[in-house]
Formats: sequence, structure tokens, C-alpha cells
Amino acid sequence: MIGTQRSGSNLLRLMLDQLPEVFAPPSVHVLRDFQDLVPAYGPLTEDQSFRSLIHDVIAVINENVLKWPVDSLSVDTVFDQCSGRTLEHVYSAVHDVAADRCAKAWVSKSLENVERLDRMREAIPGLQVLHLLRDPRDVALSFTKAPIGPKHPVAIAWIWIEHQKLAAKHAEGAESSSWNEVRYEDLVVSPRDTVEQLCSAYNISFSGDVTGFYQRLDAREAPELSSLWANLDKPVQAANSGKYRLSQHREFVEAVEEAAYDSMITWGYEPLYARGQRHYSSTQINDIMDKDSELRRKHPEQQNPLIQAPHKRRDEILESVRRAIP
Repeated sequence: MIGTQRSGSNLLRLMLDQLPEVFAPPSVHVLRDFQDLVPAYGPLTEDQSFRSLIHDVIAVINENVLKWPVDSLSVDTVFDQCSGRTLEHVYSAVHDVAADRCAKAWVSKSLENVERLDRMREAIPGLQVLHLLRDPRDVALSFTKAPIGPKHPVAIAWIWIEHQKLAAKHAEGAESSSWNEVRYEDLVVSPRDTVEQLCSAYNISFSGDVTGFYQRLDAREAPELSSLWANLDKPVQAANSGKYRLSQHREFVEAVEEAAYDSMITWGYEPLYARGQRHYSSTQINDIMDKDSELRRKHPEQQNPLIQAPHKRRDEILESVRRAIP
């Protein structure tokens, strides 16, 4: 699954995980976090180096804030499952092992993997891509409340544009049968139909109550861990689509539209206020990024040690690897 955060990816993930033939764990961002750390392990062609990488990937997964629904991942089983000696092969293998024999397919919800699709395709033959798309104005409004990610409307728009351009680039070179698009706006209005269409595309049996995800223990516990997952313990909320139309958001929404005007038109989102694409000087860009950094730091969850503790344990593992890089 690829796209931009705050697009309903956990909602869709939990729906897909309701299907008996699908294993859809929380995102672990392994490729993003380890891609620059791989040199610290030495040649991955050597078993000891490769096993060390697998060990640390498993350690990070075990410290994920949203826990994986698997008792244990061992270095030996992941090592045996790997069909190659790259980080992407490790990533694929941990999903294969965790999914076990019960699942026909697994879903990776690390949306930033849109930046690594070429390498993932090399490691995972027959890789299927699910592009999740949401109106950038609603994405931007959602980001302002989240403890992660950009906060300035223009900075959010730029990230959304980048992700859609990357998705379009990869889609051009992909077989139509290996690429599917889901719009958040369709998902919240017709959740069962949307998931059923995906099942048909991926040759997966549609069964079970996909909209009853919010009654699961992991969905009920998630909002207590972070405001990122504030609505996972609630039924699908169609009202979460189109909030940008509220008059109190006009100035914010207009800034998003001006920054993303051309891309919005390309992807079929009609601007309400902007009349054209705005371009920014280097001084304006620097000012926007400075303001965005300040807004990120001010989020209350960034100052809460109880909420940050699980993230810090994970970061400590990555930092220990980082210190080992020559």
C-alpha cells in the first residue's frame, strides 16, 4: 500500500485484515529506517552480516508501537525464508513468516515505500501495488492534528504532490493487473463494495464483516497510544470526507489549493478557492519550512514522555546501529 499519510491507511488495513486470507499488520517503516544503515553490517553476502541485519529488523518490529499480531519472529526462520541478500528481501521475508500458511496475501502499510518500489519489485516478483489516494485538503487538515508529519498547509501540499507524482511514475511502468487505486472518499462511503472490488482484483475471497474492525482489541487500544489512531475504535465515518468545505478552514484550504492546484486538477479534485497554481521564491520556501518545523515541535504529544517512550525504545535500537557505521 502506498500513498500519503493521513489518507485512511489504517482504516483500510484493518478492513483488509478482517479477511481470513489476508495478513495486514501495522506499518513498521523498516525500509525507510534501515536503508542508510545497511553499510554498518558489512557485506550482506556473509551470513553473519546478514543475520545481524535480520536480528535488528526483528528487534525494531518487536518494539513497534502498534504490535504485530505474531508471537515471535526468529532470525533462523526469516533467514531461511529470504530469497536474496538485500534489505528488501528481509522485509519481504518477515511478512512471509509472520503471515504463515493461513494467509494467501500480506499487506505492507508503510506508505512511504512509494519511494522504493523499484527495489521492492526486484526483491518481490509479482508485487501488487495498492495506491491509496485522498483529497489533499482533508489530508492537510488531518495532519494539523497528528503528532507526526508536516503542519504548514503548503508543506503538506508539497508532500502530497510528491507522492502522487511518484505513484504516477511507477504506475506508467506497471502492468494494469498489478496496480489498483482506492480513493478514501469511496472507501468511507462504500466500504464493503470497495473492499470487495479489491478482493476481486487480487483473487481473494471476500468474507467476514470488514466494517466491524473497530470492535477488535487492537483497534480499541490504538487510540490510547496516540491521537494518530483516534478513530480506529469507531465505525467508518463518511463525515470525515469533505471537512475542508467548512467555512472556518477557508484560509488554510486556500493555501493548500494554491500550492497543489495543478496536481489537484490532474487527480480530479476541484479547487474551491484557488484560481491557479502558485509558485514560491526560495525565500518563501525557506520561510514555510521554518514555520512548519516550529509547528511540528509545538504539538502536545511531542512533549508527552509517556507517549514518546515506546518511540524512543525503537529509536534507541536504530541509533545503536547508526553508531556502528564507519
